[in-house]
Amino acid sequence: MGFENPRSGLRGSGGVPPEMTQRGKSQGNSSTIDVLIRIRNLELLERKCARLENLLRTLHPDMDIAAMVNDSEDMDFRRQRNESVLEGEESEVEDEFEEDVDDGHFMEWHEDVSSGGAMDTFQDGPASFGSAVASREGYIGKSAGASLLRVIHKLLDIHRDGISVPLSSSVDGNSFETTMYSINLAEERLVVKTVRDSLVDSYFQTFNTFYSVLHERTFRDQYAEFETIPESSHFHMLLRMVVAIGSLCGSTQANSSEYCFYLSARSRLFADMVESGTVEQIQILLLMSNYLQKRDKPNTGYNLLGLAVRMAIGMGLHKESPAGKNTVRMECRRRLWWVLYLFDSGISITFGRPPIMADRVVDVKFPLNIDDTKLRQNDPVPIPTTRATPHTALIAFAKIATISARISERFFIRTRSVSSQLEVAEYMHLVESFDSQLSKWRNELPAEFYSKNCPPWLRAPRMVCLWREQNLRTLLYKGMLEAMIGGKLKVSPPRDYVERCMSAALNTVNSVGEYIDENPNNLWWGLTWYATYFLFQADLYLVLVMIISYDSDPDADTATSLSASKVQACSDAIKRSCEHFTKLQVSNPVSRKCISTLEQIDGFLKRYQARKKGQQPTELGDDQADNLQRQKDWIQEQQQQQPQNTFSQSMEMFENDVINFSSTHQLDLSFLDNLMSDSEYYFG
Repeated sequence: MGFENPRSGLRGSGGVPPEMTQRGKSQGNSSTIDVLIRIRNLELLERKCARLENLLRTLHPDMDIAAMVNDSEDMDFRRQRNESVLEGEESEVEDEFEEDVDDGHFMEWHEDVSSGGAMDTFQDGPASFGSAVASREGYIGKSAGASLLRVIHKLLDIHRDGISVPLSSSVDGNSFETTMYSINLAEERLVVKTVRDSLVDSYFQTFNTFYSVLHERTFRDQYAEFETIPESSHFHMLLRMVVAIGSLCGSTQANSSEYCFYLSARSRLFADMVESGTVEQIQILLLMSNYLQKRDKPNTGYNLLGLAVRMAIGMGLHKESPAGKNTVRMECRRRLWWVLYLFDSGISITFGRPPIMADRVVDVKFPLNIDDTKLRQNDPVPIPTTRATPHTALIAFAKIATISARISERFFIRTRSVSSQLEVAEYMHLVESFDSQLSKWRNELPAEFYSKNCPPWLRAPRMVCLWREQNLRTLLYKGMLEAMIGGKLKVSPPRDYVERCMSAALNTVNSVGEYIDENPNNLWWGLTWYATYFLFQADLYLVLVMIISYDSDPDADTATSLSASKVQACSDAIKRSCEHFTKLQVSNPVSRKCISTLEQIDGFLKRYQARKKGQQPTELGDDQADNLQRQKDWIQEQQQQQPQNTFSQSMEMFENDVINFSSTHQLDLSFLDNLMSDSEYYFG
């Protein structure tokens, strides 16, 4: 028997039914279409690659693109290794600048938020120092200042030489009775209307000009009915946080007088705060979070910020409201969301931790530049203006926060190696992209940001905003600088990267110094906290630039070589910074630690330079030894300090601050007698 023709369509020993024949044709056509689509996609990819090559040649004409492509195989292997490590395989590659994790309890932390006696006895709110003692302070990532300081310590062998001492300490002597004394004192102060009024005014003239968490008219309308509001209302917590921040941010002397207001607010923090969601609750959690970071309880503040963000997302604040509802109330919701966003972005950079927010799920418009101070919640928003308003700074902060969040994700949250030509090219592309975004942001700032005649309440926020920009610019080069020092680069980096980083750091030093000189009587805590943070960060980058210069041949024409005059400029800037810190420490004691740290580094930097020149390093000089002993004596003194004495000192400083603030605003000073009697009653 023969076989039937398979194409005959007959049902036989080898035949195919007609319906199967039709299906086969369909499948064949589908396969052909798939092949054509793949070919078309490949052609599109080839064209895209060609355009990218042309762009790369335009940006970097000296780069060998063929060698870069060959290096990509090594990159793929390294990425596979990184993925395998995430899956649990043992890694042989370790970042020499990463801190070792020796056991499962390494990242655990504890902050006694009931302890707030001495301003000098705190953890590390700005995450600039890290901890050198057994009690850890949570995870600190690569973008944190402590990470940069750790790099410098390892390069200069500071730990190996055994002079590193704890840069912070804490007092563990606050009893329940002392806490209750503090809460009772807060309640007694709040009874005095002139005290309340002055601190509420201070809040809106300092903190709220930075971050418009509260709508002033709405808050003041509620505040006018303060005595009739039920005790169960959350407004009482909000008021206590407002006066706490108003006292802290408006203070020109280091004291802890305002901490009693926080403890009073905290005593009202019950489970119902997480069993519901309101705008007022978000405001309370947000103010508590920022206050605790500034009072160096960063992890507690970090947790409260996370709770506030989750509550806001649960209420839909991350989504733009429907058209036609552009009232003051909706504008306040936008502002509140963007304050949450910029705090989350800022703390991500400060501590090197992943942000909660994601740009792709946020479609809220930026706040409008309007003055709605005297409008009610249901009023329509006025027409935006080009002049400065109470929300001008917030808009600038919000816009740069979106850039900051992307920088954090691209450079620090993800593991980014910088060694091969392709990796360097990718890194350079990101640097240029973010540099362009930052320049665009700066060019779009209102004219008041550069005018000497800007409103007084805008001067501090605008400077902090500009310092933040320079800080982000230095962060762009951190990975490249560390790769230079570690000897990981297989190619020469761009010639100007070291100088660009140095220039941004020098700009910060000069800008902070200029502001201090022009405003010697207006260095209140709300400003000096930021000035200290950004100034110290800039100094650490200048130290890193000097180390890179010492590692290179000064006579060689390379990307890492700097002229002697530029190295001297870095050294001079650090010395000027110590002078600035001396003035800042009056209201911000952490500046003292900055001075001690920089003086300590200076001695070891000279020894490092001598070793690089082949000379015998000098022993620790008398000035460095004296500085080390002063630092140890200072820590011991703070550890022995009694909390009761701290409160007494704080009361005196509080009175001075109220006098200064009141004399400026022509307030009645008769309440000081009551304040003195309160102090004597509680603390003898």
